[in-house]
Amino acid sequence: MKRSLLSSAVCFATLTASLVAGAEAAPITREALERRLLDTCVYRQFSVKDVKRASMIDGCRCASRTALKSFEGAEFEQPRSGGLTPDQERALAAGIGACFKP
Repeated sequence: MKRSLLSSAVCFATLTASLVAGAEAAPITREALERRLLDTCVYRQFSVKDVKRASMIDGCRCASRTALKSFEGAEFEQPRSGGLTPDQERALAAGIGACFKP
C-alpha cells in the first residue's frame, strides 16, 4: 500500500511539473520563425482568389524574409497557441503587401 501511494505521489509530482513547464512556450529560432511565417503566408494566400498558385510560394518566401528583417535577435517568443504574435502578424502582413503586387 505504501509503495502504491508513493508511486502515485511521484506520478502526480511529475505530471504537475510537466504541466507547469508546458504553460510557458519555449522561444523559437530565427529559422523556425521564418518557416512559421512562410507556412502562415501560404495558408492565407491559398484562399485568395486572384493569386497565381505557380508564383505563390516565391511570393511567400519573399514575404517571410521581408517580415523577418523587422526582427532582431536569434530567438523569438511564440504564443502558447502555436500561431504568430501580434507583432509577427503585422510584419507578415507588411511582407505580403510588399511582395504580392496586384
